Amino acid sequence: MDTKVYIASQNQNNQEFNSFIEGLKQGGFSPLEATKEINDEDLYFLDLSNVSLKELEENYPWLKEELLRSSIYHLRILPLFIYDSRKEDPFEKWEEGANEIYESLFSEEFKAFAYDISNPSYANEELKRVLSLYYVR
Repeated sequence: MDTKVYIASQNQNNQEFNSFIEGLKQGGFSPLEATKEINDEDLYFLDLSNVSLKELEENYPWLKEELLRSSIYHLRILPLFIYDSRKEDPFEKWEEGANEIYESLFSEEFKAFAYDISNPSYANEELKRVLSLYYVR
């Protein structure tokens, strides 16, 4: 059975995002668009790639409130950024803006996940490991 995940992203129309979604599907995930407030039983990925904090707050008004009430024992939102290791260095991509959004929204209990679309099988393996350790009850 596929793992259902909700994706909050402003990048639905770019090629990297489409490759990310395809990679998730190959890894046994069932990605859906996050369009509503968070359900405590669901898992959410927040894409920090190519977006501003203002855009995220405008498009996902529930985000700040959810982050305030989260605790380390029940994480529901995984911050991530998408990159292609054939074209870019993940640390440079992180420094392009994802780090500022991360520092504004998340506490130390959250760790951002870097999803490499050039190697989805490895990215999915790592993603499943992270989810099993910190996100899935």
